[in-house]
Amino acid sequence: MKRIEIIADFNTEQFIKKHFSNLKHDDKMVMAIRNSVRETIRKALVTYELEKVK
Repeated sequence: MKRIEIIADFNTEQFIKKHFSNLKHDDKMVMAIRNSVRETIRKALVTYELEKVK
């Protein structure tokens, strides 16, 4: 699970840097998007891992 969190955090930051580089990183909209993207990536990785086991 720790590995999934690390991957999700890394990919989230890459996404934010690429798509929101002109906004402040402590902007409330950017923070909300960051949390949403992180959660989406985390869920996708968990689902992927569960599907691999089948």
